Amino acid sequence: EYMGMTQLEKWKHEQSQLRRQVIQQDDKGWVPHRVEYIGGLDISFVKNTSHAVACLVIVEAKTLKVVYEDFEEGDIHDEYIPAGCCTCTGYLAFREFPLIKVLVDRARSSPIFPEVFLVDGNGILHYRSCGSASHIGVLCNIRTIGVAKKLLCVDGLTEHSCSGLNHVGQAIDLVGRSGKVWGSALLTLPTEEPIYVSIGHRISLESSMNIVRGCMAPNQHIPEPTNQADLRSRDFIAHRYDNSGKRKRDRPADRRNWICLTCEASNALVEAKCGFCDAIRP
Repeated sequence: EYMGMTQLEKWKHEQSQLRRQVIQQDDKGWVPHRVEYIGGLDISFVKNTSHAVACLVIVEAKTLKVVYEDFEEGDIHDEYIPAGCCTCTGYLAFREFPLIKVLVDRARSSPIFPEVFLVDGNGILHYRSCGSASHIGVLCNIRTIGVAKKLLCVDGLTEHSCSGLNHVGQAIDLVGRSGKVWGSALLTLPTEEPIYVSIGHRISLESSMNIVRGCMAPNQHIPEPTNQADLRSRDFIAHRYDNSGKRKRDRPADRRNWICLTCEASNALVEAKCGFCDAIRP
């Protein structure tokens, strides 16, 4: 099927197939306001390298407290793609997905697997309507929402498309030249650009916006699940690598922990009880 195709042509073909599998409505019987746990996914890079650390966090929907974190490291350089090319052409998901899949698969063994995941990136707001959130959602068969900090200008969309946003909490649909609604822009801070929310998989835009709004902490630009995934992946790197990108000699213990709901202490996943207050792992 792929004979004679370049790497980019193969990826473009795969994206067209994945796009057809994206479900842009809520699962039948699913009630968004009853969600208990929400996942956050993000990836950070080690400085001056192609080495990356992916982070998955799970937060309580009501409190936004982190109750689970996990990390996966890997080199995601692709020899077929020039540096920076994946971002501008919309193929970044192919490089990041292997690390994300490991995290999602491991989380399935947790007693608190999220009902929905927020992904740092776009869903159907994408050149081929299949950004990272949709890519991950379809291949992992999980409910996903794309949350991006920059607007991907497709179908005539520009920053002017969001000029009607005047106050925090206000949102506006991103309607392209074709009339298609690609997502919504949500103003979360008066001094920052809006965030751009789009359907990932197995969820409607209305429910996506409700979930994202419910994940906003005070005076914060992005939702707490992706914010924590970003902060923790950066912290993971800072503890293991120096400023030149070299791994430190004294590497700390692997951080794949669960967070105690009683005392908020971090515990290794192998522990069934909190080592600080003896609370049972959720």
